[in-house]
Amino acid sequence: MNKVLRSSCLILLIFFGNDIQATESQEMKQGPLERYTTELMSAVKTNLPETPQVSNGESCRVSIKQDRSGYIRELRVLKCSSGTLGNLVMKAIIAASPLPQPENSGDFQEDVTIVYIVDN
Repeated sequence: MNKVLRSSCLILLIFFGNDIQATESQEMKQGPLERYTTELMSAVKTNLPETPQVSNGESCRVSIKQDRSGYIRELRVLKCSSGTLGNLVMKAIIAASPLPQPENSGDFQEDVTIVYIVDN
């Protein structure tokens, strides 16, 4: 059973050099790109364990290449403060595949970088 991470966290999604960040409690404008970002964030977060064995402040930067259907073609850890966090984030992304797709096909991003920061 998938569990939602109960502690707050920050996930930063990077699309073609545009940084979009969101937290659980942050309200975002609900334009198409923001909805896409929120859906990607939620898809990953719902697959993270309820009580991760990682410390506050740890972070992990992961690069994703996806096809037009949201299936992951390539997944790489770019930088991570611990192997444990890297494994948790990678597993969460794989479990979220196929990733949600934007309502407007023009907003599709083949390359996405996720930065996950633990903030207990």
